Amino acid sequence: MARRESAFLGPLLIVVGVLLLLAQAGFPAFSVLWPLFPFAVGVAFMMRYWRSREDPSQVLAGVLLLLIAGLFQLRLWTGLRFSDHWPFFPLAVGLAFLARYGVDRDDRESLLPGVLATAAGVFFYFFSSDVFGWMLRGFLRLVAVVLKVGIPLALIGWGAWILLRRNSELRRSSTTMPEKIEPPRQVEASGEEEPSSPGD
Repeated sequence: MARRESAFLGPLLIVVGVLLLLAQAGFPAFSVLWPLFPFAVGVAFMMRYWRSREDPSQVLAGVLLLLIAGLFQLRLWTGLRFSDHWPFFPLAVGLAFLARYGVDRDDRESLLPGVLATAAGVFFYFFSSDVFGWMLRGFLRLVAVVLKVGIPLALIGWGAWILLRRNSELRRSSTTMPEKIEPPRQVEASGEEEPSSPGD
């Protein structure tokens, strides 16, 4: 056994033994802290990979254990229901495969299940939780605001645009009207023209 592994595994076994003894004595320590054990095993997998850089499947197992241990610990602390958060499990599997692909880009076989499981987890989270209902209610509130305020404002703007266009057309038509042409003056019978006024 490697020196670092024994340095990690030894204290872990001691802590597990102490917690089991406390649980036998009636203390609820084990029932509260048991998700720390898969968390510790996940950390051990990650440390083994980062030390050797040989087996990317250790990253997959490590990330999966870390995520699931985190969910169970969160359930113990907050009391969340698995019936509301079951899509977390395909999401965790997808993220674990993507983490494996992230450390070994030549492993194309991890990319497709990672993307599919992650997309399935996000999709089912979207529809199983109240996210979809919350977004739908927000959209309907936005539509109600548009109908109550937007339509009257649009009508006011449309009417103002019609009036402005009419005024500009009237202004253009008044400036382009031809000037009034005076009829020619008649010449008197004597043949002399009327004396023109100084302004003519």
